[in-house]
Amino acid sequence: MLGSGSHLGADPVRQMLLQGAAECDVEELHPAADAEQGHSVGRRSGDQGELPRIPVRDCQRGSRLYRIGVTEHDVDGLGQVEGSGVLIPAKSLVADVVDGSTNGSSTNRTSALLVYQPGTWKVLRQIQLPGGNPLLAGSNSNETVCTAGSTGQVSTVDLATGEATPAARFSGASPTTLACPDGQPLLAGSSSTDAARSLTRRAGLASWFQQWAGIEEEAVSLYAYECCAIPGLLQPEPYIRAIFERRLPPLCEEQFERQVAARLERQRLLSERPHTSFSFAIEEALLLRGFGGPEVTRTLIDNLLEQGRRRNVEILIMPLRQEDHSGFEGPQYLAETKDNKWVGYVEAHDTSVLVTDSKSVSAMLQRYGKMRSQALSRTATVSLLKQMRGAL
Repeated sequence: MLGSGSHLGADPVRQMLLQGAAECDVEELHPAADAEQGHSVGRRSGDQGELPRIPVRDCQRGSRLYRIGVTEHDVDGLGQVEGSGVLIPAKSLVADVVDGSTNGSSTNRTSALLVYQPGTWKVLRQIQLPGGNPLLAGSNSNETVCTAGSTGQVSTVDLATGEATPAARFSGASPTTLACPDGQPLLAGSSSTDAARSLTRRAGLASWFQQWAGIEEEAVSLYAYECCAIPGLLQPEPYIRAIFERRLPPLCEEQFERQVAARLERQRLLSERPHTSFSFAIEEALLLRGFGGPEVTRTLIDNLLEQGRRRNVEILIMPLRQEDHSGFEGPQYLAETKDNKWVGYVEAHDTSVLVTDSKSVSAMLQRYGKMRSQALSRTATVSLLKQMRGAL
């Protein structure tokens, strides 16, 4: 520790810095001239002479910490940290970045966050991040830090648990500035339209859903079987609001509106990806239930009829009475990626599982193929929907 707990005047500060510079084989610290050497130390009103600068790096041993007294214009030497010294504060914890090495390619570059407890400045945990030289921003309302790596991956990191959650991939973009209000990434920079839309879509989505949302956006085929609720891509706004109004624990007004907007934005995939094949198998019981009341159900049926007219959208109703039914294991989603590989996805009670094991995914594909043959045809589905709407 360097001068821990003591306040140092201008001369002692200069002596301390010169001593540190000597240890690093630096001939001299030049005052207030070279901005690359560090940060200026404040000056009392009426002080004369040049002020020393604080070096950012301390040899190869990490960075030293200094507390600048805004009122007294003094300096406390707090010690040394192991990372770069670019400290990002959250609510009570502090993060520091360590830029990793590459394996011959910038796409293989990694970095890590070191999480400190202010006071002791001991490393509580280390969190690996994709991409080198990440942009970082902290949130003063929680323990979340937002990151944007050189690979274009935008993530939120919970410093308390060490969990890193992908939020978006900024493909074809050059992010320059990052903020993290209330733990939500806010990124600025030159970007393609698709990248900006990707960030907008995911801003209000639940953290446990965002990984699948990224796969969903780039899928060339997307299949969904639902027996609990209408698939999110097919929900009209009144149905979305009815769902979030009944969510427990209740959402605050800001969260409510943000999640409604995010789900509506996500539905633009149906129109923006005309070459993606969408197939939905939906239980008839979901329409007979009357969720949200007659008006919500009427709007829902109208939306299903409208979306089903798209050439790339297939909507099939699984009849209420069907002795040969392969969907007894519950809802499931499947996506074919750009390189023609299939992945599966299941979710329940604010948690989700991404299924990548080839045998498990194959079984899901077999089940969906079977249910496709067990459901009503597209023509029969349209007839049933019109009949149900007329009965409301």
